[in-house]
This record gives sequence, C-alpha cells and structure tokens, in this order.
Amino acid sequence: MKSTTRTLQTISRELDMSIATVSKALNDYPDVSEAIRLKVKAHAQAVGFTPRRKVTRVPNIALCLSWEDNFEFGLPGYITQVEEGMAAYLWSSGLELSIYGGHLSRLNDEDITRELSKRKIDGVVVVRGSKRAKFLDRLIEHQFPNICVFSNGGRDNCSLLAVDNELVGFIGTQHLVRLGHQRIGVMVQSPNDTPSKKRLEGYARALKEVGLSVAKDNVVNAPAEEMDSYVFGYESAKKMLSRRIPPTALFCLNHEAAVGAMHYACTHGVRIPEDLSIIACDDFPISAYLAPPLTTVKIPNRQIGKDAAAYVHRCISDKTFRTIEHRIVSPEFIVRQSTGPVNPQRAAARGKK
Repeated sequence: MKSTTRTLQTISRELDMSIATVSKALNDYPDVSEAIRLKVKAHAQAVGFTPRRKVTRVPNIALCLSWEDNFEFGLPGYITQVEEGMAAYLWSSGLELSIYGGHLSRLNDEDITRELSKRKIDGVVVVRGSKRAKFLDRLIEHQFPNICVFSNGGRDNCSLLAVDNELVGFIGTQHLVRLGHQRIGVMVQSPNDTPSKKRLEGYARALKEVGLSVAKDNVVNAPAEEMDSYVFGYESAKKMLSRRIPPTALFCLNHEAAVGAMHYACTHGVRIPEDLSIIACDDFPISAYLAPPLTTVKIPNRQIGKDAAAYVHRCISDKTFRTIEHRIVSPEFIVRQSTGPVNPQRAAARGKK
C-alpha cells in the first residue's frame, strides 16, 4: 500500500475539520476546546504526524553607513564605539546586529526598504544623515523604523540623537584660554559637515568671551575630506608650528588628527605640554596611554549607539509608537597631561624665521 505523507491538509480531511482548527489545536490556541485539542493531538500521534515547530525570527537592527568619496573599509573610532553601544543593547536583548551601507549615490538610487527587507533588516541606525541622503526620506515615507545619530540633515520629521557640538568646541577652547593660551590653532578635517561647523562656533564663542577673535591662519582645513586623518594632523601641525609666531595650543576636532599632531611635535623637538598643548575630540582607550596622555572632549558614542538601538527596537516592537525624538546629549571633558599653562617665551622661540 502506498504510504501517505501526512500534512495539515490530510489531517484536516481525516478529522473533517478546517485546517485552521487543526493548526490551532496542535499549537494550543486558547480559542479551541479541550476536547478538540485532545482529539487532534491523539490522531496526529496515531498517524505519526509531527507539526513543524514555529520559528520566531528576532528583530535585526542595522548600523547604516553612507559615504560620498573613495572609501577603504575601516570604520573611524567614533563609529566603532557607536557599533559597540548598539551591540551591548541588542545582544543583551537577544536581538541581531547588522551593518548595511554603500556609496550615497547607490543608496539614493536603490529601493532602500526593499533592499533592507531582502536582508531581513527590520530597522536602522543611520550615521550622519545628510541633506543629500534621499534614501533617508524614503525610509521616513515608508515608516521604516529608523533614527539618525550625530546629524539628520535638518529634518524635523526624522528622529535624531546627537551631541551638543557647539559645547564640544566651547569647553575645549575655554580650557585652553583659562590656561593662558591666546594663539589656539584648530584642525578641521571636514569643514562642510554640520558637527564641524558647530564645533567651530563653540571655538569662536570661547575666544569672544575673553575678547579674542578667530584668526584665519589658526584654522586649518583638510585639502580633501578623504585625506588620512593621521596625515592631516601631522601636516597641519607642521604648517602651523613652522610659522614665525606659532600657536601655543592645538585643538583637533578629531582624535586621529591629534595623534598625527603629537607625532610631528615629538619628532621635531616640541615638548607637550611645556611648548605646546593639544586637545582632541572623542576619547578612546588609547587616549590615556599616549605620551603624554591626551586631554579630550569625550563624546558619549557608546551611549548614543545603545540609546539609538533601544529607540529603533521600540519602533519595531510597538507599531503604535510614532514619536519623533530630537535628543542632544552633552560631552564630558577629560583633563590629562597634554595640556598645561602657556609658556610665551618658549612658544615664540619655537617658530622658524
């Protein structure tokens, strides 16, 4: 006799019940009577039918990255910290973490929600969403769970979790001013992005409060944004410290530039902090182990990543949650040994004629 492969359909026919009733009985749904449940399970056992176990897929939240110039994969330190914060929340909650990204033009041209769905991604944390990020507008239009970190291109209808960058620039510069520094060089690798502009505003405000103005020669921008950050720091320090009257302090708007500047100083007889004070934005484990340990304006990148993941998770879990959040967090100032009181005599003697 030809054997019959049992399915929900064959079981339902044999018991003269609907497929839905059989399925509910096998899965212990409360709206099926005890008598029906026992009858269906007994028959299924008698004919050797084992229902498939229902597989519940856990939410998958992606860190979404975009870039506009030539990109060699290697995440900047601050993005790595955001990812670590996301991972801490997601993994402790039993959720999945992915990375999704590409050139901005590609992301803008593709059907972004379809591409994310194909990869079983349920929500995204977008790093530095710009005005040119049209893909972000489509995510918002389709109500795909998302939040931007650091910037959202000025969109009122897009949730944002960022740091007070004006305060970042202000407290770093204020610290140097209080140490007696007046010629304070500032290194700006990405002069066109919103965080850098805001940090420069804070730099200018701190100078203005003590009657100083921003000298154009003390602001050095990268010739190209894709320039290596360490090289930018090294070359910027070389440019500023080779002047007849060089700055007595450097404020580096990213950590890697500060390391490059410290390398130039150390290899050219410039003592830190006796001859030159240096401050960096962002704080990494290595900051405390440089020689000397680096004074930093710490951005709470890990907490930003953790909170951003929690927000997207709520959007996924609660379909009625549609609150747009714009939250700005404060930086933390960490004083180490790379900053000290100004020494005008040594600073003046350092310049080349």
